[in-house]
Amino acid sequence: MPLSKNNKICPQCQRTLPATKQYFHAQKNGKHGFTSRCKECKKQYVEENFEREAARKHEWYLRNKEEILAKAREDKDAINEQRRERRAKNPDKYRDREREYWVANADKKKQKGARYYRNNRDELLEKCAERYRANPDQVKERVKKWARENPEKYKQMNNQKWHRYRSKIKKAEYNYSKQDWKYCKEYFNNTCCYCGDKTSLTKEHLIPVEDGGGFVKDNILPACMPCNSSKRNRTLDDWYPEQQFYMKERHMRIIAYVEEMNCHAISKAVKR
Repeated sequence: MPLSKNNKICPQCQRTLPATKQYFHAQKNGKHGFTSRCKECKKQYVEENFEREAARKHEWYLRNKEEILAKAREDKDAINEQRRERRAKNPDKYRDREREYWVANADKKKQKGARYYRNNRDELLEKCAERYRANPDQVKERVKKWARENPEKYKQMNNQKWHRYRSKIKKAEYNYSKQDWKYCKEYFNNTCCYCGDKTSLTKEHLIPVEDGGGFVKDNILPACMPCNSSKRNRTLDDWYPEQQFYMKERHMRIIAYVEEMNCHAISKAVKR
């Protein structure tokens, strides 16, 4: 290809290529507004020097962090618009990239999301209410679809809502998270703490709500539905020894778990 003002020579592969976005990355201070290397050579260079380039970029970011953040705040609307345009052009590419990042950083993303929700709870709830008022049928259909695709999660959310409501009307304490429930089940090897059954576990109140028991870590145990229904509002020492599946080891493990949760609660209160 003959050299002209509309062409560029890649210094690495020595090819003469059209000076367009098809062959070169855009660069404001570059010749003709493009990088010196063509896209193929740039990609090869990045793959061969990934760690060094990542360290260099990170170092540059730390040196210019305040300036970068200030500019980002000023150009927030323009930056968001550019992101929306890029995403609209390549939806599958961005969706796959986000899914990969979620899988690799699930815990980090969940913590960030929970922190953001705590700091902006009222605003987020108001936005949800506005969306529902504007499109009630669409929102209901979306919820139904999610419930069909995630039956276990939907059941867990409904149970949690019910327990929260029950604690509210009984004026009992409510302070229990998904992480608390996950740890509780793992402590008892994902089995019923009373009989050892591995079927669908429910949240069982050691001290019944009617007797002042709260929805807190030291009062919730994993129990199968038959055990939960059988115990009802009886105490552990009154009900458990009468059962045919009673085991002293399980009884002592329940007591050890409750004492451990009590210690955690006391230590948190002292730190505050």
